[in-house]
Amino acid sequence: MQLETEMKRFTILSILSVPVACDEIIGEQYEVDWAPVNVWIKVQDGSGADLLDPENPDNLIDGTTISFKGETFEASMEWYEDSKAEEKKTSSTVTTKAYLSRMYGLMLVKDSMLQSDAGNDCSLVFGEIDAAADMDEDLVVTLSDGTSGTIHYHCSNHHEGRNSSCKRTWKFNGKEVDGNPFVFTISK
Repeated sequence: MQLETEMKRFTILSILSVPVACDEIIGEQYEVDWAPVNVWIKVQDGSGADLLDPENPDNLIDGTTISFKGETFEASMEWYEDSKAEEKKTSSTVTTKAYLSRMYGLMLVKDSMLQSDAGNDCSLVFGEIDAAADMDEDLVVTLSDGTSGTIHYHCSNHHEGRNSSCKRTWKFNGKEVDGNPFVFTISK
């Protein structure tokens, strides 16, 4: 009888505590994981030839840089070369719900490395930029031939909740654009 009474008391307390914990203590709080931002850069000549393709003798990879928040990153072929050495990469990284952005720098990739339906063009990918942070920053790209351009990234007004949102805008050389990819066309 005592055990039955204790079980009833436990059940009643359990039922009463659930709504209080969810409605009054937790309320409308949400944990939002903002996906990091990457900047994609393409470089082509006037006829559309890919000037980031390592097979192109006129490629502009070596010496190309991007400056962001006072730091300059030089283009690297590490990911591109790793992908040629390994057809399939496996990751032993433990995945968690919360993802912290990690700055990789400016890396050359073959578009098909990251998208199975992409062609064989190459891009420089810069990132990752913390999408949860408010910022108003210029990213200055300087190609190895001396051509430069400015990508302006603005992110603010983060709203976390059922309909999470933020204000994110891009400008490329002063003109508002939708975002990636940013295409440099070199006329020779």
